[in-house]
Amino acid sequence: DVYRQRNDPSMTPILESDVDGAQRCLKLLQTWHRRRHSDIPEEAYEITLAALVNRGRCWWRNQTHGLVSAADVVGEVYEMLRQDYTTEEAIPAHLISKILQIYAHCATPRYYKHFAEKAHTILDSMGGDPPLAAVLHVIHAYCWQQANLEYPDCATTAECLADTIFDQCATEQKLQIYKLLLEAFSKSNGSPQKCEHL
Repeated sequence: DVYRQRNDPSMTPILESDVDGAQRCLKLLQTWHRRRHSDIPEEAYEITLAALVNRGRCWWRNQTHGLVSAADVVGEVYEMLRQDYTTEEAIPAHLISKILQIYAHCATPRYYKHFAEKAHTILDSMGGDPPLAAVLHVIHAYCWQQANLEYPDCATTAECLADTIFDQCATEQKLQIYKLLLEAFSKSNGSPQKCEHL
């Protein structure tokens, strides 16, 4: 069942149809934005981003770009938001958090997509103290992007980000961070000491 497999990081199912309406939501938002008849309500962005979050790690065929994931198309939604709001800081934090969650779900060392770096750039653009959930999504993205038996650059970046928020986290969030970092460092090259330290 595609829906059960959707959030399993070891599987990347390919959808043959728009079973959940995510592509339809995205197309409507694109059309609305292109025509600019009126301001796009925040709810339209919320619905589209929620649909893309629900896609998880699924892929689908796109007429323009071929095989894509939610993270391949969410950058366009972010650009629309940047045009619709006066400053990047004015974009509602919960919408940015959804975008970062999409990058986290789809992050992978395969295909050289650099979703973690894209998420990090957006996080930095939020300014001030971003919400913990937003930072956790970027940590998640870097940990999943860490390549097997490679230098732990993504894992190290995730650890640096974790150090900035760790004291503010609840116990459950701290456990989530430990789990992600352990997974990332354990698959990187030459990091058994780091795993023991964690």
